[in-house]
Amino acid sequence: MATRELTFKSRINTFNDYLRQITSFAQPPPSGSDIANTLKYFSNTLRNVLKDAPNVVEEKFYGAKHARSNVRLTIFPTLNYPGLFEAICGLLPVAHLVTINQDVLIADLLDVIRCLVSFLTWDQLTQLPYKVTLMLPMCQPSHYSAIVELLCVYLLPNTLGVGVGDNVMVTEAIAGMLIIVLQHCTDPKLHSRLIECLLPLRAHLYKDLFTVIAYGPPNTKIPAVSLLFYYWPQLQSLLSAHNLSLSGYTQKAWTVPKCQRKMCINKTAKSAAKKICTHPSMCTSECELPPPVYICVDCYDTHGMRLYEDTFFDITLPADKISPTCDSKTCANPGSKAYSVCTSIDCVRLNRYRPTSLCYVCNLSRHPGHCGHVQESIANIWTMDIENQSYIVDAIVNLLREAEPEPMPDADSSINSSSNSLGDFLVPKVPAYSRYGILLLKELCHPVGDVNVRALGRLLAMLFQWFQCTATAGDAVENALVEKMKAEAMQTLTTAWVHSVKRSYNDLIVATLLPHPPDFAKVGGHWEKLSGRTEQMKEGLVRLIILGPYDIVSSEVWDCIMPYWLEAIRTELTTRELDEIKIPLKQVFDIEMSPLPFLLDNILHFIRRRFKSGKPAVQEQGLQWLQILTSVEIAIPVLVLLTMFKEGVVKLLQPPEDEEVENDSNDSRDELEVTLNCFILMLDIFLKQSELSKVTPHGGVMQNKSIQIFPMIINMIDCMAPLSHPATCKEKEGCFSCQKLTVFYQLVFNLLRIICPRLESSLPVLDVVKLEEINRGSQDSQREDKSRSTDSGESSVKGDDVEEERKLNGRLAKQTGSGDSPSSLHSLFVCLLQLLEKHTDVDICFYIVHALKSLFVHGQCLNSTYKTHPDIIEAFLKQQFIPRLWKMLDSRQSRTAKLAVQMLFHAIALGNGHVYFWSIVNGDCSHDSWRVRYAAADKIRMMWENSSANFLSKNQTVQTALAHVFCQYVTMLHDTDHNVSQRTIMQLGLLGENSLQAILKCMSSQFDMVVKDRQLILYKLSQLQNVMPERAVFSWAFFLARLQQLIVETELHGSSDSESGSTRGSLLKVSNGQSLEQMLKIAKFASMRCESLHSIKEQSGIYEKSSGSLVNSYLKDKTISGPPFLRSKGKKKSASQSDGSLQEAEEDQTLGSIGMLIDVSQCHTRSKI
Repeated sequence: MATRELTFKSRINTFNDYLRQITSFAQPPPSGSDIANTLKYFSNTLRNVLKDAPNVVEEKFYGAKHARSNVRLTIFPTLNYPGLFEAICGLLPVAHLVTINQDVLIADLLDVIRCLVSFLTWDQLTQLPYKVTLMLPMCQPSHYSAIVELLCVYLLPNTLGVGVGDNVMVTEAIAGMLIIVLQHCTDPKLHSRLIECLLPLRAHLYKDLFTVIAYGPPNTKIPAVSLLFYYWPQLQSLLSAHNLSLSGYTQKAWTVPKCQRKMCINKTAKSAAKKICTHPSMCTSECELPPPVYICVDCYDTHGMRLYEDTFFDITLPADKISPTCDSKTCANPGSKAYSVCTSIDCVRLNRYRPTSLCYVCNLSRHPGHCGHVQESIANIWTMDIENQSYIVDAIVNLLREAEPEPMPDADSSINSSSNSLGDFLVPKVPAYSRYGILLLKELCHPVGDVNVRALGRLLAMLFQWFQCTATAGDAVENALVEKMKAEAMQTLTTAWVHSVKRSYNDLIVATLLPHPPDFAKVGGHWEKLSGRTEQMKEGLVRLIILGPYDIVSSEVWDCIMPYWLEAIRTELTTRELDEIKIPLKQVFDIEMSPLPFLLDNILHFIRRRFKSGKPAVQEQGLQWLQILTSVEIAIPVLVLLTMFKEGVVKLLQPPEDEEVENDSNDSRDELEVTLNCFILMLDIFLKQSELSKVTPHGGVMQNKSIQIFPMIINMIDCMAPLSHPATCKEKEGCFSCQKLTVFYQLVFNLLRIICPRLESSLPVLDVVKLEEINRGSQDSQREDKSRSTDSGESSVKGDDVEEERKLNGRLAKQTGSGDSPSSLHSLFVCLLQLLEKHTDVDICFYIVHALKSLFVHGQCLNSTYKTHPDIIEAFLKQQFIPRLWKMLDSRQSRTAKLAVQMLFHAIALGNGHVYFWSIVNGDCSHDSWRVRYAAADKIRMMWENSSANFLSKNQTVQTALAHVFCQYVTMLHDTDHNVSQRTIMQLGLLGENSLQAILKCMSSQFDMVVKDRQLILYKLSQLQNVMPERAVFSWAFFLARLQQLIVETELHGSSDSESGSTRGSLLKVSNGQSLEQMLKIAKFASMRCESLHSIKEQSGIYEKSSGSLVNSYLKDKTISGPPFLRSKGKKKSASQSDGSLQEAEEDQTLGSIGMLIDVSQCHTRSKI
């Protein structure tokens, strides 16, 4: 005995020497045969020890309960078993380094481990299962079956089971063992062998399978989930309910070992084993194997085996199929849903020695107490502890992650993805595998009880990612399968799971869909790879598009998440990055083809809510979001925008309800500046949206859209009244508030420009009346001459009362209802005009005047109001409009003055505008202060510089008013103050050709139509010619046209029709292109002295003494050169002047005008010579 012990010890030393040579890479290395011979010695020695073991209770040699006690070690000889164990453990991780006869070495190594199991202590025994499993990655596939068999027969039954308590070392290693076996063993029989070995040994085995699914390599997930769904009836029923089957993995039953008795009765073809024997002496003597051994029924029935009858046990056969219904023959409800799988010998005996499915009632009746052989149904994860929850949640997430696209394998890859072998679970097919996660989610994660919000949010996030990944599949067949799965998933999940989550945890859905979700929701897709913020935004928007048709993103969820999305886009993305997410952002907000299950009002509801607040910062945020949508060309109906903006402006105009009595002035000003920003954004967005919506521009001021815009602009201006006063701006240059005000009024002008017609309205045609009307009203006009002169005094007395009444009408016009389009339009015009007194900035005034021009000249706002409210417009022209236009004619602001001149011409042509204009010009030109007269001269020059003869030719009233202006202008040549006179002389010399032609046009027209002004006009033109001798003020065409007109007028005074006819006939030859009919109209108009055109001399009092005696001097002292009939007429008329008749006086004036015209022409000719 001592010799065997010494030999055993020396062999261990030799074995250790081999290990040192292997680990130190000594040369030559030991061969596998040398080490195998040493291992054979140990195995033979251990078999002999077992063969000589006394007849004891055999349970002490098999089973975890007895292996944990050290009683059995006392009956064996004392050998160095721990030393051999340490040597074997040292060889396990380096056995693959032996390259010579490696297969022989591993086979003998496994044999030694089988023999050594009965001699190890509990601590040593619990170390072996995982260490032996680690041999799989280092061995050839031919040894996989032997290693798995060693685990299932010798190691696991002796370390796990009922009665050993919590064997942490082995139980914690089961998941790792499963990962290694499933990763390296491709034979499904080995998988099922290991699982069915663990079913009676490991309680809640599903936890280990979920661990494999959650954290195992890719090719272990599908075998693990297939085994999970195969062996748990609860999950099998899910497959049956959805008409699904396990695809991509073929489940195969493991093979029962043959009889291991050397002298088996069936020598030619050994039968499958039915019993297992654990007696050490019988196993080593009959089978030459350590216990336990497999024995067939025939051998068991022999006399020799009957001696060890108490050491034989029945074998649980492989499970052909786990039934989803109860297998019990005595079940009270046949066909009821299975609750557990039992592998106890009492239960399997009733089911042909195979694992049995039991319903809940049958399970309680058969196993009233705790039974370690039962695998019960998986409970709801929210009833588990945090650790098990995390395993299952991560497993479901990992399965859903399989739907994410993977790169295609290389052409030379050894894995063929189209085959049904290894490639099927190394390169998973997306639809077949990710649906297991959907089923598990529905079955195990129903949100009831004490829910772990973080885990539930993680599941939600991965479910949304699954929908996004399965939106586009590879081919048509796969796409159809995916859509079918999604429809099935939503039938079960949307109604039962997602909706239940929405009812109880709607905030969690909102948090999951945010651009910055919580950390537990950052799972799958772009969150698990190195991605930039732009890509994260893009993927998040695509997810919203995909979830739209499935009623996951409700209107409430939409209102909660979109403010965060747009705010994140605004603050985190640059303009260039915004272009990258342009397409998905447009798809989300697509008005016509939106994937969301609600209407446009709900889509924009989260923005509309911002305009219901009276806080400018809140509205500014909503406007910034609209600006983002506009920048990516998302069209929003302009009427929808207009409704929101109107509501927002009204709210800003109202004082806040919770405002304190005393506010800091700086805070108030900051709030006003934010309000101004809001208005700028509103106008800018509206203009751009009008282009995107392809709204027809220049539709006119009477459209429904225009009628709503005008009151909104008025409210904007009223809201900015405290900011508009120049006292608030202390900086002369670089004032940020003034710059923003400039932008605001520029946008107001742009908006009014696209509303009003494109073309400017020309001056209204106002020519002389028809001849019939003149004949009909000639007598009436003569009778009214004296009455008009007598009434002038009375009108001046009542002027103050009329002015007060018109002021009242003006205020009433501003306050009239905004629903009346002319009133709102006129109110906007008045409001803009009043702003010119509040602002001193040149650019601001320019855009305000430009806006006024658009309304007045293009939109004809005052013309339309004049038809219904003439008194109001008359008061407005007199008190506000024309005086302010006259004030704007400042040469220092030439751009503004040019616009003011155009409006002034139209204002003169409207109503009695020419009368009010005359009074203003007369007042400034005759003012006592030379500075006022100096400024008036400058204003008159600005008028002539921006006028043209063609523009003024259609309206005689405007021509008369400008002729009056010119006369006043020339009068300033002799102003008492040298500054005024010198300024006027210099400005007259700088007049352009167009201005000169406009002057001549107005003066010629006034000369032809108003007899009283002819002498004054010739006198003023002579003064102009003297100031500008190099310019052609007088020309032969001018004299000829005037002379022809006077001749026609003279002939009209004659009583002979024949003479008139001969005159007309002679006149046709020299009419200089002007029609005779038109000349007759003008002559008749002048002879009738109609009051439709006012006399410059009478209205303004401009009549020098030198010019007053011109007619008399020409009739008495001068010899009139001209035609004979003209001289005879002159003599005849002069002889009868004492009669005092009005007609004779008119003829005398006409003759005097002719003489003066001829004399002026002669003087002009002599000066030229």
